[in-house]
Amino acid sequence: MFRPLGKLYIAIIVLMFVCHAALAQGHAARPYEKMAWAHIVSWGINPENFDESYILDRSILGDWVNSDRAGWYRENRRKQVRAAIDAGLDGFNIDFVNTPDAKLEYADAIREYLAAAEGLPFYMAPCLDGPIGPYAGEALRRYMERYGDHPNTYRVNGRPVIFIYSGISDEDLAAMIREADSGQWKGFWLMQPRPHIHSREQISTTLKLVDGMYDFGMTGMQYKTLLDWGAMYRELSDAEGKRKLVCASACIGYAGSINPFYRPYLNTRTLRETFQAAVETDADWISVSTWNDYWEHTQIEPSFWNRDGWGRITRELIREWKGQPVPPRPAEWVAIYHHEVCLGDDLTFELFSFPYTYRDTYVKLRLLDLAGKVVKEFGPLKLGRAELATNTFRLDTTDLALPGLQPMIGQAESPDIPDIAYRRLPWITLRVNTMNSLRTLLVPSVQLRRDLPMLLVNDPPLSNPGVAGGTLRMKVGYPDPANGGSPIARVTIFRNNHPIITEYPDQQGSGYWWSPNFHEVPGDNVGYPVDIYTACLEGPDGAVAWTQPAVVQHPSADVTPVEVTVFRTGSDFDEAWMNGSRLEKPEVVTRTVRKCDVPTHVWKLDEGEGDRCRDTGSWDRSGWLGQMAVYPHREDARKPAWQITDTPSGQRPVLAFDGQDDHVWLGFRAMPFGPVTVLLLARPQEIGRQQTLFSDMLRKCEITLLPDGHVQVGAYGRKADGEKIEYLTSTGSSKLTPDQWHHLAAVHDGMHLRLYVNGQEDASIRVGYDLTRINSLGVLGCAVRHYITYHDHFHGQLAGAALTGRTLSTEDIRALAAAHAITP
Repeated sequence: MFRPLGKLYIAIIVLMFVCHAALAQGHAARPYEKMAWAHIVSWGINPENFDESYILDRSILGDWVNSDRAGWYRENRRKQVRAAIDAGLDGFNIDFVNTPDAKLEYADAIREYLAAAEGLPFYMAPCLDGPIGPYAGEALRRYMERYGDHPNTYRVNGRPVIFIYSGISDEDLAAMIREADSGQWKGFWLMQPRPHIHSREQISTTLKLVDGMYDFGMTGMQYKTLLDWGAMYRELSDAEGKRKLVCASACIGYAGSINPFYRPYLNTRTLRETFQAAVETDADWISVSTWNDYWEHTQIEPSFWNRDGWGRITRELIREWKGQPVPPRPAEWVAIYHHEVCLGDDLTFELFSFPYTYRDTYVKLRLLDLAGKVVKEFGPLKLGRAELATNTFRLDTTDLALPGLQPMIGQAESPDIPDIAYRRLPWITLRVNTMNSLRTLLVPSVQLRRDLPMLLVNDPPLSNPGVAGGTLRMKVGYPDPANGGSPIARVTIFRNNHPIITEYPDQQGSGYWWSPNFHEVPGDNVGYPVDIYTACLEGPDGAVAWTQPAVVQHPSADVTPVEVTVFRTGSDFDEAWMNGSRLEKPEVVTRTVRKCDVPTHVWKLDEGEGDRCRDTGSWDRSGWLGQMAVYPHREDARKPAWQITDTPSGQRPVLAFDGQDDHVWLGFRAMPFGPVTVLLLARPQEIGRQQTLFSDMLRKCEITLLPDGHVQVGAYGRKADGEKIEYLTSTGSSKLTPDQWHHLAAVHDGMHLRLYVNGQEDASIRVGYDLTRINSLGVLGCAVRHYITYHDHFHGQLAGAALTGRTLSTEDIRALAAAHAITP
């Protein structure tokens, strides 16, 4: 017998009916199915053409999967499609770079992607990159005529979707759409705010021409900013009573290998927050920026360092967004941390764990020093079962010993298991006031091998170090498959996280040891004074195991103890990049390290020929004459000339700058993050106009010759604690004499910037504490802005330049000036 409904029950039922009606109305107001896209570029670049290729990641979908050499191979594209499906994605919005003589480019280029997706539940849409020329409308019309009805062309209401990434005026946009829509097909147009404009009036005007908004998301990756922007897009898209589509962007971060553009990863926080901002602002679609990220870092495309870690995390976020259930599975996690850490920053180690359905699982983390001593242990941590979870462990590195740490991680189904099996993760390198690689590293638990190999270095460990032909004999050990070890498909040996040799062991009778001989790599990659070697063993299934590192100190390494200033920030690299420091005021501490541990670059400028200025310091960063923009393009007209002339050290080649457009690129990652000393030997040829001798893109330290002959130093900083950051300058009292050699030094200790002219302190200014947490670009012979704008060119000669990540004393600089030397 049923009880009669009370008033409360009736009220609840009425409320439920009203809510259901509201939800039904909201569903009716959402005419678009949820789509998860990834931005992918259709053009590739061959990495061996780039000087900075040693910091790249590598796709594990196949060699040259997105290069010019093999970029159009259909099977390569199909590998990318299959991997994207595994990552939960529904399609690619494909970036095409336009060329004025390629009116059919969109139709021709997208053919390979459509063919790669045939028979698979995956879709394609073109994404216009710029500059967009007057031919774009015709090209897109032909694209739709050819492939508008292709099964893998994504259409909304029968109209092929077209993303517009580049800025274009409303007038040009309208003309392009008219031309493209003049045939049998009409496009469904999504436009990014032009160019990254967030004016309500401008967006409202543009929305009248298109079907929705597409925000690439690379410019505003702060959570609150994206919430504000997304809310505005949603409001304006719905303003006319007809819901227009909003495609928001999620981004893991960005670390350009060949440009200084950086956006923080914050481990997985950037991806999680940008994704959440899209969800909270009711975006219809989400596009992850990007899949293959040109070729610089492979982003969420499966890569050597990250395996399919980003893909797995992205798949989980998409699953939650689409309301899909958790599949039956045991615990799974991804470990995320920076590959290198700047001394004084925190090391943050994140565990990103997925919801699971099988047995409670615990994880323990150990950080070991090179001798195998436990520096810090975290856990056991019980992984959450019901939802995605992040747990972050933090370690202050200020007092840790160089050169780094070995992470070891173990997993068990009980917190009481004493003999938990630990597995090695890639080595973490500690640096002084710099980082060679800005890479954020991911290690998925499902791709760690169980058997642990080891790496040995034979005697003698090194002969003729740093010289072409010098050899180092390595021996890599791993369990023999005949005795229960799992097979090895590939062995890669790394020096300083850079792959230097890859071999494919013969599994038939290979035995317990694999012992290659290999040569030191000559030229730019001869290594550092102290090199760290590791090896990675990959199985046929892609699972990896890492060796214990081996440290090789070159006989020429200068182990003299020196004091360096270290800023204790209480933040990891990305946190400091965003906010300066988690501490109210960073602590300035002094550490004693070996001289060889400090990044030092010396360009003697005495080669006398060619495009390259060789770095003879401890950490090689070649300078390049006439280098332009972010790609390896050197213009002859911008190259200073080699001249033989008299210097205080005798007659030798020097570089002569014509004062018009000459300059020398000193390469990314050369500029230290913390304190810095800049040394120059300069002979100006003229006085009477402003000329810049040294500049870095972020204006941390600049040396400028003023029209009256005085020298000025400048940097961004604070005049006093708490004041805003601004560009500050100080001018010396000494004047430079034309056609005479002068020794110049600028010393930035993090609190003051000092100028020395011919060994004497000539100017000083308090610039306060400011973190330059990015791979800035240094340039000789002019001022540089945004790595593509050059001005105030120097007219004269340079006989040497140097950078070091420590502050030289007044006595040091006097001694160098007296010897007319620039080697710190």
